[in-house]
Amino acid sequence: MKLRPNPIQPLQRKPDEILRANEERFRRYFDLGLIGMAMTSPAKGIIEVNDEICRILGYERSELLQKSWAEMTHPDDLEADVAQFNRVLSGEIEGYTLDKRWICKNGRIIDSIMAAKCMRQADGSVDYLVGLLLDVTERKRAEEALRASEEKYRTLYDSIDEGFCIIKVLFDERDKAVDYRFLEVNPSFEEQTGIKNAQGRSMREIAPAHEEHWFEIYGKIALTGEPIRFENAASQLNRWYTVYAFRIGEPQERNVAVFFRDITARKRTETELLGLEVELATELTAMTRLNEFSRDLRSNTELESTLQWALEAIISLQNAEFGMVQLYNRTTQALEIVVQHGFRKVFLDYFSSANGESSACGRALRSKQRVIIEDVLTDADFALHRDIAASSGFRAVQATPLLSRAGEVLGVISTQFREPHRLSSRDLRFTDLYARQVMEILERKQTEEALHSTQAELAHVARVVAMGELTTTIAHEINQPLTVIVTNANACQRLLQADTVNLNEIRAAVTDIVAAGQRAAEVITQIRNLLKKRSPDRIPLDINELIREAIVLIRHRLETHKISIRTDFAPDLPSVLGDRIQLEQVVLNLIMNGVEAMIPIDQRPRVLTMRSAKDEAGNVLVEVKDSGIGLLTTSVEQLFETFFTTKPSGMGMGLSISRSIIRSHGGRLWAMENTQHQGATFQFSLPRVA
Repeated sequence: MKLRPNPIQPLQRKPDEILRANEERFRRYFDLGLIGMAMTSPAKGIIEVNDEICRILGYERSELLQKSWAEMTHPDDLEADVAQFNRVLSGEIEGYTLDKRWICKNGRIIDSIMAAKCMRQADGSVDYLVGLLLDVTERKRAEEALRASEEKYRTLYDSIDEGFCIIKVLFDERDKAVDYRFLEVNPSFEEQTGIKNAQGRSMREIAPAHEEHWFEIYGKIALTGEPIRFENAASQLNRWYTVYAFRIGEPQERNVAVFFRDITARKRTETELLGLEVELATELTAMTRLNEFSRDLRSNTELESTLQWALEAIISLQNAEFGMVQLYNRTTQALEIVVQHGFRKVFLDYFSSANGESSACGRALRSKQRVIIEDVLTDADFALHRDIAASSGFRAVQATPLLSRAGEVLGVISTQFREPHRLSSRDLRFTDLYARQVMEILERKQTEEALHSTQAELAHVARVVAMGELTTTIAHEINQPLTVIVTNANACQRLLQADTVNLNEIRAAVTDIVAAGQRAAEVITQIRNLLKKRSPDRIPLDINELIREAIVLIRHRLETHKISIRTDFAPDLPSVLGDRIQLEQVVLNLIMNGVEAMIPIDQRPRVLTMRSAKDEAGNVLVEVKDSGIGLLTTSVEQLFETFFTTKPSGMGMGLSISRSIIRSHGGRLWAMENTQHQGATFQFSLPRVA
């Protein structure tokens, strides 16, 4: 190993200055951590290190204190290092400086300039050595080139692909760099910069508007001697460079050597990659939003809010300013606006129904294909609607038809843009995905409406059947007030024929007649409502009152079969939002099931218990418990299957319909065996009115 010949003085920290420092100065440098530093005792090894040397070698402080310099020194450099160390111990020298390679913790080999200075005790023996370490791995290549012979230097100078130049930085009287002159340039300089005949000329002369930051960077290097590696743009040259610059020669000369490479192509690639990254991020955002939309479809039952969500998502995807969803009305054979974004009333009135072929949505409806108009001013078929488009503020439009699986048009989603616009393939692809989701919503809605219609028909049939089964009870409930009416009417006739007319008795009899008539009318009205085919009407209901009305209809049947009824109604129940007839049908069905389950029982009392309460969530809970024969099935859930019945003459529809009604009200219906007392219990819960 050779001692460092040091041919390029400006690249070195001057180790002689450090070696002349006293111990206090070493300590100050050590604490500041401006350079890698360590203290080594001949007897104890490494006794102190600073953070910089830990960073350079990649070790923790505790690890370095357990190491020796020898095991971290490159084998080829160990002999020279040991020889110098022994000279210090013998008192021949007080310190030394040399080039040295180190083996880092991760196995990486680095080049360094190392300086060592010994601190002696009073008897002259070495107390410890202070070692200074400067990592010069990155600039080693430049130093080796500059240390080579002139011929070798010139060969490298002429052959390297990097641009190279030596410049003289020019300062004003305030030591502010204002320009620089090219002292030397290599053959690659022109290729890398595009500047011809630069040698001897200044940058201001070549490019008068050259960026000030270049002067600041080179001025700092010339004044401080600190090398800098950086990337920067040269706007005047329309290029990007990676630059390594360092001071060369004597400080007062203020000359700087510059290696640089044109990285414009790489930067353009990075810009393209950044654009691709943005595009991928946009794609991911669109996919995420589509996934959220698909997930929300399972829980959102409101058609209008779901369509609004889909429209807003497509508008955001396409960066549109306007949009609307129109559904096809088969009766009027026209598109009707259901939800929209950004349009004023004049536009909505104009396009309230669009079955004409000239509008974009009308053309999409007729052709069953997407219609894109990039500029309405140049589209001849849109001429009739240019005025409304201009007043509404849009110049471009796309209309995507919503087609069912059978190919039928369900509606159209359209978006509009303030300026002429061309949609990307990605935008169209995601628009189709959203359109597919919206189609699924519309088809599901149609299926649900058909199902609800069928369920309503079945519920009506079930009510008619139930009324048939309650004929005796109904007749009894009507006969009672009719008997009262006839009896009191006869009494009135007798009283009126008497010599002395007792008006008080007549008035009382007439009052009884009126009350009985009203009672009979109420029963008939209730029966008529149960038999009527009608659309559900959701209103706030008192569940206790509804149960009492159902008990009235079934009371005679309870008396006939000697069934006692017990009620336990919570007095502070909140209202529920529901259809009175549908919920009364559920209660009647559960009561009638309990009655039929108790008719065969003759060994114990026949008791039907009706209870209402609030459940743990604060919703309304209704319980119907009988002391009958129990649930004659191994699976409780089987009871609620359509057409399943345990009755010889049953239809197997009552419980299935009842569960459908409760579910449509946002509630739950279930059954369970009575373990302590024989029989069965049915319960249902309904959400309280908020």
